[in-house]
Amino acid sequence: MNPSIQQNASEPRRKFRVIRLLSWAALGWVTAFLLLLFGVSERWWLGAVATYSPRIAVLAPSLVLLPIALFLDRRSAYLNGVAIFMVAVFAMEFHLPKPFRSSAEGSKVGGFSLRIVSGNVDSFGPDFERFLNEIKGTEPDLIALQEAPAGRAPLALKDAYSDWQIVTSTEFWVASRFPAQILDRCHTTDFNRDAAVAVEIDTPAGTMVLVDVHTQTARFGIYELQPAKVFSREGSKAIAKMEDIQARRHSELAAVREFVDRISRERATIVAGDFNTPESSSAFPEFSGGFTNAFTASGWGYGHTAPCDRTGPLPAGHPWIRVDHILVNRSWDIVSCRTGTGNGSDHRLVMAEVRLKEPAR
Repeated sequence: MNPSIQQNASEPRRKFRVIRLLSWAALGWVTAFLLLLFGVSERWWLGAVATYSPRIAVLAPSLVLLPIALFLDRRSAYLNGVAIFMVAVFAMEFHLPKPFRSSAEGSKVGGFSLRIVSGNVDSFGPDFERFLNEIKGTEPDLIALQEAPAGRAPLALKDAYSDWQIVTSTEFWVASRFPAQILDRCHTTDFNRDAAVAVEIDTPAGTMVLVDVHTQTARFGIYELQPAKVFSREGSKAIAKMEDIQARRHSELAAVREFVDRISRERATIVAGDFNTPESSSAFPEFSGGFTNAFTASGWGYGHTAPCDRTGPLPAGHPWIRVDHILVNRSWDIVSCRTGTGNGSDHRLVMAEVRLKEPAR
């Protein structure tokens, strides 16, 4: 055979091998990321970075390779398709609603249900009017806001709920159609701040407890891990500082959970707010044990709530993580849950409709 012809024939095979090797590498990269995300999570600083990074970025190698593989090697295309599926469904936490089953106990209390809306309003900016209109559109019975100091509350908010019961404490603003009063505040020493407030709601079906939560963000720890710091002589100090912030965040979450347990005393309880922690975090199950996440049970899609501003590599209005949650204890059934679509704040709201299945105490 002519050497030039043989060389030309080997070129496509070489390209196939390169594409397939790169495709396997891309799939391995995605698999390693998933292990880091769900197996390690916030137990190690690199897992924490993975937890709070835009997970769609992990798709980049497979998205580049897929069209090339479709043209050169179909088997490699399957590998990239699997990698894309793993990120889109598992890493980005896609949810399908679970079927709702009404309980027999619900009929004993007349099937009492209510709608609650929760959201971090970023001190009523940058476009609170848009955020407020979205709240109104949900026709809620309870509203739990974070980063909402009463002294800055706009007139539009006060007018919209002038005939409701309003409870405020530091950054928390709670509005209720029913009589409400503050029970206690959860002041944590980890960051010397109020991380939650508990409100007692006197509903037609009995008394319930709402805990409005805002725990510390992981962002400050992540900021310590700038490449210029990590890959310098100060790298170990930067990592140690980040790990210290993470440890205090987890301590604060534990303190809030202790507060919830002490306040609820087995009463019908809803915990809502900006946890600054996704469900995939190793720290979240320790907080949420015994509670049901409304979106996980009844939400559809990704439900990402933050960040909506330009604090990361994605354009404004494209949140990549769900850190705002509504949790309920066993006294409630979850009818529905969804997250907002507007960008009036740096977080999107969460709305849930819940139904009492046990008489409130």
